Amino acid sequence: MAGYLLAVLSSLFFSIYIVPRKLSKLSPIVFSFFMSLGFAISAIVLYLLKPIIGFHESISPALLWSVVAGIIWATSFVLFVTSIDAIGLSRSNQWKNLQGPIAAILGIIILGEFATTNPFFAILAAFAIFLSAVFFTTSSDSEKRFDVRGVYLATLAGIGFGSVAGYKPYYR
Repeated sequence: MAGYLLAVLSSLFFSIYIVPRKLSKLSPIVFSFFMSLGFAISAIVLYLLKPIIGFHESISPALLWSVVAGIIWATSFVLFVTSIDAIGLSRSNQWKNLQGPIAAILGIIILGEFATTNPFFAILAAFAIFLSAVFFTTSSDSEKRFDVRGVYLATLAGIGFGSVAGYKPYYR
């Protein structure tokens, strides 16, 4: 039960972390730089507190994949922030939300979770999110035109975020 509560809590924080972007006047690259700087400072402080907290992580090839994942995540974040400027937060978020089903499908394929999980539900979720994104993006009002480039950027961001979340190497 605690896992579900923590998942809901983390999804709330994950949902609101991008809201400052909508309120910011910085360019996507500068905004991403400052956000990355915040993550870097947090990681350095956590590393310095390593002896006090008591966690011990040894360097391994699986852990080194996190560097690649970080590059993919940072690129996806810049794409997402740029898509917000092009089509707005609510519309870009709909397309970025394809990350969940993409991660689930990659988990089913790469990690072999098809043995215990029905892949139909992951594909159904992807289809439902895709349809909702289409309905939220399109508008019958001709004044509310949107930049289709923003849809492509948000979709690429979702694929990037999903690929990082879909591949979790086993640590030993």
